[in-house]
Order: sequence, then structure tokens, then C-alpha cells
Amino acid sequence: MVTTALITALVILGALTIFQALLVFDRPLGEYVWGGKHKVLPEDLEFWSVVSIAAYVLFAILLWRRAHVLDNSYHPFIVISVWVFFALVVISIMLTAFSPSRKERVVMTPVCAVLAVATFIVAIS
Repeated sequence: MVTTALITALVILGALTIFQALLVFDRPLGEYVWGGKHKVLPEDLEFWSVVSIAAYVLFAILLWRRAHVLDNSYHPFIVISVWVFFALVVISIMLTAFSPSRKERVVMTPVCAVLAVATFIVAIS
């Protein structure tokens, strides 16, 4: 179950990374993120997309470590970090669910919900 949850989370994080990279390279997908006010993101939101990419990579590594794929040792920092990530994903569910952008609500809310469930399963492992 943990392996399935880990793979699910990694696939979602990978897809979100690619999606954010497309936004950074001015693809007209901005209606799905950041409140959906811009088809092409302005530079300040592109910056936050780059930050998101870095965060997704970090979270993927932390999940991988928590699932004991890289090693089998216990690290309190990893455990706490994964729970913090889980909390951030839960907050993102709420933010996307109440987004003014219908596209963001319809697409990103379920994506965040699935990521939250997968993260929770890895976190309790």
C-alpha cells in the first residue's frame, strides 16, 4: 500500500512539476493555478512557479525517504517534514476548492486531494 501511495504521489508531483515548468515557459495554462486570473503568468507568478518546482522536487525526495526506498533508517526530520508537506497539501485543497477559477477548482482540487491521501499513507508508514 505504501509503495502504491508513493508511486501515486511521485507521479502527481512529476506532473505538477512539468505543468509548472510549462507555465514558466509562457504556456497559456494560467487559468488552472494561482487563482486563474492569467492565461499566461506574469513574471511574479512565474517566480512562484519556479519555487513550486523546487518544492515538488524536495517533497518527492522526502516522500521517497519516508517510504524507506533510499534507506531504512528513521530520521525525525524526514517524518516531520512529510507531515508538514501533508498539511500544506491539505491547505492547497482548501485554496483550490475556493478558487475564483472554475478550471482550477475542477482540476486542481481533486489532484490535491489524491496527493493528500497518498502523502498521508506514506506519512503514517
